[in-house]
Amino acid sequence: MTAIMMGSMASAAETVSALDTTVTVGNDEWFNAGTEGDFFNFGYSAGPGTGTQTDADAMGSISDNTYVDGTSTSRTVHHIYYAENTGGLNDTLDDSIYFGIVGASIPNTDDTFREIVYNGVTYTRASADVYDSSQGGNSTWQWNDVSPNGPTGGTVGFNVVL
Repeated sequence: MTAIMMGSMASAAETVSALDTTVTVGNDEWFNAGTEGDFFNFGYSAGPGTGTQTDADAMGSISDNTYVDGTSTSRTVHHIYYAENTGGLNDTLDDSIYFGIVGASIPNTDDTFREIVYNGVTYTRASADVYDSSQGGNSTWQWNDVSPNGPTGGTVGFNVVL
């Protein structure tokens, strides 16, 4: 029984909420001339946008945007938002969740984060569809074809989990 309890304690220690905060959802429209996609973004972004979907203009707010990762490095959240494809000439692009940390070349490892929880839905780093180490000077993760859809208004919970 002691071994089972110790195993459970070790598992609990492996998943630590490094950031437990709220996001007041803002919105921004983004049109990509390259793919002719039209998106509405809902969530938080420090902006300014660089003309790419993964770097939206400033929108929304976050009550706390810094955390310390598994290597004792301070990290700053640049954006967390839901992008809804509203059509345009290419309405086959996925609805997605975007998460970005300030700074290029941030390691894509569990030490940076294991998962995020946005509006009660968990997205694991390892299951991200896209990792870009230098999108507008930030490191970004993207989860495509998300279901349920992300929040489009109000104040929602957001956690970064190590």
